[in-house]
Amino acid sequence: MIKENYFIPKTNPEYEDMMKRCKPLFEKYKANNLKVLNLIISPDVIESKQTLMLNEIILIAEHNKDWIELILFTINFKIQQIKDSKLYYGVEDYFTNEKIAMWLRKLGESLPFTLFFIREWEARFATLTGDIMINKTPELITEDGRGMIKTSKEEHSLINQRLGQACTLFMHYCRGTGFDPKQAIEAMLAEFNAAYDYSKVEKAFNEELKEGRVHRARLDGKAPKE
Repeated sequence: MIKENYFIPKTNPEYEDMMKRCKPLFEKYKANNLKVLNLIISPDVIESKQTLMLNEIILIAEHNKDWIELILFTINFKIQQIKDSKLYYGVEDYFTNEKIAMWLRKLGESLPFTLFFIREWEARFATLTGDIMINKTPELITEDGRGMIKTSKEEHSLINQRLGQACTLFMHYCRGTGFDPKQAIEAMLAEFNAAYDYSKVEKAFNEELKEGRVHRARLDGKAPKE
């Protein structure tokens, strides 16, 4: 299958500049056989809820199957406490620091399938729930050290809805690239204990294809449009 629709198509006036910025990053990452892509995030980015840098990397990767595989679940955030310092926040701060929580949620709003490229579980979780989980105290610590936070029925439903949207859009993203998203989606559904399985995501995706839906990303931090 030849890929026809991209979230940022080659005809987009920003495409060439985005490719020039991102291609050297992918080539260096592959040449050095790196397993983690560390992104240093300054306080200014958090304060202003900027998402463009990460969005560009993910959107340009759609144009090359090898790049998708290269960065899947590998992006790690090093969020500076002080600009230009080597003092970074820990993952335990992702829900106690409101600005970080809302920045991570902004990533999930601007590009819902961002969580498929993030390495840290806490950051993935916050892209779905940053606005819900702010300052909530974990009621149970699991064997792997993760804090379990109780949610209301309404909150749980909203999280499932957001996850479903992320998975469906990820299928659109991968369609025609040669990369099969099934394993990654099943892993994500299991990780978040989703109320549905892969077949439901696939059904929603196929229904959108029948309706002729085409999704386009926006570079202003807003959600993708149809």
